[in-house]
Formats: sequence, C-alpha cells, structure tokens
Amino acid sequence: MFEPEEPTTLELLQSFLDGQGDTETLAEYVAHSRVKAHYGRLVDLLAKNGASVTMRSRRQPYGAHLSRQQAQDRAEWLELIQSETDRIPFKGTLVGANIDANRFDLRTESEVLHGHMSGQAAAQVRGILLGTIVDATLKVETTSHEEAAIEPKVTYLLEDISPAPAAQA
Repeated sequence: MFEPEEPTTLELLQSFLDGQGDTETLAEYVAHSRVKAHYGRLVDLLAKNGASVTMRSRRQPYGAHLSRQQAQDRAEWLELIQSETDRIPFKGTLVGANIDANRFDLRTESEVLHGHMSGQAAAQVRGILLGTIVDATLKVETTSHEEAAIEPKVTYLLEDISPAPAAQA
C-alpha cells in the first residue's frame, strides 16, 4: 500500500522531540538554515519558558516528550552545528548525469563526486557527452559539529559545467 509522507514527517518530528532519532539524521535536516532557525526557536522557547511538549500519533501512541532540560541540551547542541558553503572550480570527467533525477557524477583525480544539479547546469549537461573532460563549478556544503558528535557531511551542487578547452579541440 502507498504510505503518505505525513507519517514519515510526524515520525521524524517525534524523533527530534524525544531524542531517539539518529543524531546524523537530525544534523542533516537542521543543516538547512530555515529548519535550524525554526527548530532552534522551538527548543529555545521551551528551554527559556520551562515548558515541555508531548506529541502522540496513531503510529506511536506513547508519543514523544521534550522536557525543559532536554530542550536546553538540544539548544546547546544545535548552536555547535556549523555549515560552511564554498564555490569551487573543478576539472574532471563527466561520468554520469540524470537530468530527470537532477543528479550528476564527476570523476576528479582522486574521487568521484555525486550530487544535484542546478537548473542551469542541467541545461548545460544536455550538450555534453559522458566521458568528456569538463570544467565545473560546484557549490560544496560541509556540515559539521564542533564537538565531533557527528561525522562531517559534504554535499555537492553542480552550478556550472562546460567542456574543458582541451576537450573541445
């Protein structure tokens, strides 16, 4: 049977509240500035006002509970998450691209980078054959925690791509 996304979202929210969720998953979601800001305001508000939250759903009738102390701990943990974004030029070989899924694979000298493409890059990829040496600009986002509570996570967004000058000849 088809499972709607709402239960998944509710389960994720419950795991955020009860602390039972995977720390890396939480860090991945709160790395987005809007999510971090809203989640941060929620836990900060709960911590400062001495409130607690209990959330129940059909799938988890016992629910999740976030106390004042837990909210304070989460607010402190959240402040230590850092996200750094750089735009870096790369030279490599285009080894994979799926325009429908908006994904790319770019082989550099030492590794194969995988990630999503911007709309502009997706249009540019249409005219490039796989195996072509390319010049690309990638937006590289690194999410880490100051106390190393999670492994640093790196994501790539292909912003611009074109055949390298030597490859065009």
